[in-house]
Amino acid sequence: MAALLTSVTALLLTSLSPDAPTDFGPALGKRPPRGTPQAEPGSRKAGVPVRLALPAQGVRADIVPVGTTRTHDLAVPSDPDDVGWYRFGARPGASSGAAVLVGHVDSRSGALGALASLSSAQRGDRVTVSGANGGQVHYRIVGRRSVAKAAFPSHLFRTSGPPALVLITCAAPFDPDHGGYQRLLIVTAVPAGRG
Repeated sequence: MAALLTSVTALLLTSLSPDAPTDFGPALGKRPPRGTPQAEPGSRKAGVPVRLALPAQGVRADIVPVGTTRTHDLAVPSDPDDVGWYRFGARPGASSGAAVLVGHVDSRSGALGALASLSSAQRGDRVTVSGANGGQVHYRIVGRRSVAKAAFPSHLFRTSGPPALVLITCAAPFDPDHGGYQRLLIVTAVPAGRG
């Protein structure tokens, strides 16, 4: 049964994205630029994030706080329909730092996860994070990178420098003999209206 589920999952992902997504745009630098931009005029800080929307990708998902696992890896929500917010980092809407959201591309049953369509993200696509206080923060996508899991860039968790949003999910290839997905898809976004 497990082999069948693995095959179904691999088939679903192949049909969604036959090739690895083409990287584009800047990744977050290892050192944040000097100075912090002012908050976006007229924006309301979202507070604790509770909902994610990527209209162009058809993503609408609840956000739950996550931390790290016993082995100090970034925790991922147990429900593949949810997206996790790394609660020890920046909040979406903060005036500085990168808010990190993480989610599944699929589940053990082969059902698609909340961020299954993230590989179709394009430059300029909009992202909205809604907060528990009713506020919303709007972003636009500026970059998409696929990286080997072993080379995960920990500097994405920066707490200083210009505000940004980082979305992370798994990416092909899927190799069941070597722990599943071998790469991560990292999408970066900046507050809407910024250059």
